[in-house]
Amino acid sequence: MHEFPYEKVVFDKKVRSRFFNEGNKFVRLLMKRGLIDSALEHAANLKKMKQELELID
Repeated sequence: MHEFPYEKVVFDKKVRSRFFNEGNKFVRLLMKRGLIDSALEHAANLKKMKQELELID
């Protein structure tokens, strides 16, 4: 997985989009491997982060 500096994710919408796309791919990979609890936790964290970032847009 690619590294995404927090400041870039907050301020650069292209980086943010790539971050969430990579995160969603990771969640799907976890699901495919049967790691349901981890996938749900990561998905919930992504959702929370996305909602918080939408507040500052």
